[in-house]
Amino acid sequence: MHVEVMYLLCCRMNGRDKHECFVCVITASLPPQIGSLQRLETLVLEQNRITSLPPTVEGLKSLRHISLASNDLRAFPVQLCAIRTLDVIDLSHNKLTDVPDAIRDLNAIELNVNQNQVILYFGLPDDT
Repeated sequence: MHVEVMYLLCCRMNGRDKHECFVCVITASLPPQIGSLQRLETLVLEQNRITSLPPTVEGLKSLRHISLASNDLRAFPVQLCAIRTLDVIDLSHNKLTDVPDAIRDLNAIELNVNQNQVILYFGLPDDT
Protein backbone atom coordinates (compact mmCIF):
# COMPACT_ATOMS: atom_id res chain seq x y z
CA MET A 1 0.00 0.00 0.00
CA HIS A 2 1.40 3.38 -0.98
CA VAL A 3 0.66 6.25 1.38
CA GLU A 4 1.00 9.86 0.33
CA VAL A 5 2.79 11.84 3.00
CA MET A 6 3.01 15.58 3.29
CA TYR A 7 4.98 17.38 5.98
CA LEU A 8 4.70 21.07 6.60
CA LEU A 9 7.16 22.00 9.30
CA CYS A 10 7.48 25.59 10.40
CA CYS A 11 9.86 26.32 13.24
CA ARG A 12 10.59 29.74 14.60
CA MET A 13 12.83 31.19 17.21
CA ASN A 14 11.69 34.12 19.29
CA GLY A 15 13.93 36.73 20.90
CA ARG A 16 14.57 34.62 23.98
CA ASP A 17 15.98 31.67 22.03
CA LYS A 18 12.82 29.61 22.40
CA HIS A 19 11.84 27.27 19.64
CA GLU A 20 8.28 26.45 18.67
CA CYS A 21 7.17 24.00 16.05
CA PHE A 22 3.75 23.66 14.51
CA VAL A 23 3.42 20.65 12.27
CA CYS A 24 0.76 19.66 9.80
CA VAL A 25 1.21 15.97 9.15
CA ILE A 26 -0.92 13.97 6.78
CA THR A 27 0.23 10.52 7.78
CA ALA A 28 0.05 8.10 10.68
CA SER A 29 3.47 8.85 12.15
CA LEU A 30 6.22 11.43 12.39
CA PRO A 31 9.71 11.06 10.95
CA PRO A 32 12.29 9.85 13.49
CA GLN A 33 14.32 13.01 12.84
CA ILE A 34 11.82 14.94 14.99
CA GLY A 35 13.87 13.83 18.02
CA SER A 36 16.89 15.81 16.84
CA LEU A 37 15.16 19.13 17.62
CA GLN A 38 16.68 19.24 21.08
CA ARG A 39 15.85 22.91 21.76
CA LEU A 40 12.21 22.58 20.70
CA GLU A 41 9.86 23.82 23.45
CA THR A 42 6.39 23.72 21.87
CA LEU A 43 5.08 21.07 19.51
CA VAL A 44 1.51 21.26 18.19
CA LEU A 45 0.33 18.24 16.22
CA GLU A 46 -3.43 18.77 16.41
CA GLN A 47 -6.05 17.47 13.98
CA ASN A 48 -4.01 14.92 12.09
CA ARG A 49 -4.18 11.17 11.76
CA ILE A 50 -1.27 10.35 14.04
CA THR A 51 -1.48 6.88 15.57
CA SER A 52 1.89 6.78 17.33
CA LEU A 53 5.08 8.69 18.01
CA PRO A 54 8.58 7.50 17.12
CA PRO A 55 10.86 6.49 20.02
CA THR A 56 13.14 9.41 19.11
CA VAL A 57 10.60 11.83 20.61
CA GLU A 58 12.39 11.16 23.89
CA GLY A 59 15.22 13.31 22.46
CA LEU A 60 13.11 16.48 22.78
CA LYS A 61 14.79 17.38 26.05
CA SER A 62 13.58 21.01 26.11
CA LEU A 63 9.95 20.29 25.23
CA ARG A 64 7.54 22.03 27.59
CA HIS A 65 4.23 21.82 25.72
CA ILE A 66 2.92 19.13 23.38
CA SER A 67 -0.52 18.93 21.87
CA LEU A 68 -1.62 15.77 20.12
CA ALA A 69 -5.32 16.66 20.34
CA SER A 70 -7.72 15.30 17.74
CA ASN A 71 -5.62 12.46 16.34
CA ASP A 72 -6.00 8.68 16.21
CA LEU A 73 -3.92 7.70 19.24
CA ARG A 74 -5.16 4.45 20.77
CA ALA A 75 -2.31 4.09 23.25
CA PHE A 76 -0.74 6.71 25.46
CA PRO A 77 2.63 7.71 23.93
CA VAL A 78 4.86 6.41 26.75
CA GLN A 79 7.82 8.21 25.17
CA LEU A 80 6.39 11.39 26.71
CA CYS A 81 7.07 10.00 30.20
CA ALA A 82 10.81 10.32 29.50
CA ILE A 83 10.62 14.07 28.81
CA ARG A 84 11.00 15.62 32.26
CA THR A 85 10.58 19.21 31.03
CA LEU A 86 6.95 18.79 29.95
CA ASP A 87 4.50 21.18 31.62
CA VAL A 88 1.49 20.65 29.34
CA ILE A 89 0.36 17.47 27.60
CA ASP A 90 -2.84 17.64 25.56
CA LEU A 91 -4.08 14.26 24.34
CA SER A 92 -7.75 15.20 24.17
CA HIS A 93 -10.05 13.91 21.43
CA ASN A 94 -8.19 10.67 20.69
CA LYS A 95 -9.03 7.02 21.29
CA LEU A 96 -7.00 6.39 24.44
CA THR A 97 -8.23 3.69 26.79
CA ASP A 98 -5.78 4.21 29.66
CA VAL A 99 -3.01 6.37 31.08
CA PRO A 100 0.19 4.68 32.30
CA ASP A 101 1.29 4.97 35.92
CA ALA A 102 4.63 6.32 34.66
CA ILE A 103 2.90 9.66 34.05
CA ARG A 104 3.19 10.26 37.80
CA ASP A 105 6.95 10.70 37.37
CA LEU A 106 6.43 13.83 35.28
CA ASN A 107 6.13 17.31 36.70
CA ALA A 108 3.48 18.19 34.12
CA ILE A 109 1.16 20.92 35.33
CA GLU A 110 -1.60 19.98 32.91
CA LEU A 111 -2.58 16.62 31.44
CA ASN A 112 -5.66 16.74 29.21
CA VAL A 113 -7.18 13.39 28.27
CA ASN A 114 -10.75 14.65 27.83
CA GLN A 115 -12.90 13.13 25.11
CA ASN A 116 -11.13 9.78 25.06
CA GLN A 117 -12.23 6.27 25.94
CA VAL A 118 -10.22 6.10 29.15
CA ILE A 119 -11.69 3.32 31.27
CA LEU A 120 -8.75 2.79 33.62
CA TYR A 121 -7.05 5.80 35.16
CA PHE A 122 -4.14 5.68 37.56
CA GLY A 123 -4.84 6.61 41.16
CA LEU A 124 -3.62 9.95 42.42
CA PRO A 125 -1.20 9.87 45.35
CA ASP A 126 -2.87 10.03 48.73
CA ASP A 127 -1.98 13.23 50.60
CA THR A 128 -2.88 11.82 54.00
